[in-house]
Amino acid sequence: MTVPSERIIGGQKPDKLPLVLSAEEIKRFLDAVTGVRNRVVLATAYAAGLRASEVVRLKVNSIDSKRMLIHIENGKGGRDRYAMLSPRLLEILRTYWMRARPGLWLFPGQDPSEHVSVRCVQAACRAARRRARLAKPITVQSGIDIRIIQVLLGHADLDRLRATLRLRPICSPARPAHSMDSPSG
Repeated sequence: MTVPSERIIGGQKPDKLPLVLSAEEIKRFLDAVTGVRNRVVLATAYAAGLRASEVVRLKVNSIDSKRMLIHIENGKGGRDRYAMLSPRLLEILRTYWMRARPGLWLFPGQDPSEHVSVRCVQAACRAARRRARLAKPITVQSGIDIRIIQVLLGHADLDRLRATLRLRPICSPARPAHSMDSPSG
């Protein structure tokens, strides 16, 4: 007797850890980003562990330099949360602000009344990855306690976070910014 093909279930794919960029690869990646705004957007996403959809919606007043926090409004699941702001990232953001003088949005789009689009940031990320000749996807940095990443990314379920970290290449790795080189090269 033959079994119809739609009833055959394939084997599971093996669980593999994400590839991790070295410090030198991170520097090459950030050096390969064109445009000051794009470089600072990606450096901010990387240093604070923000999703692309979160970093583009940052407002100037989202940066709390007194408490060294970044306020993320309507993050994943519509929840507000805070991310840590390192002294190095604050320095980068202040230099950017002095140069760009953004209005409402920290990273405005072509129309200053709108924020830069997620697609624009993702395209800048892909282009920089190609220019830096990186074969690895830009993903969350390992070596950081996963519970810290869980809190920073606003995940309620640790198992879902583990699945997300393994399966979803993103452009916003969580990595301490104090070890990050300047996005200006």
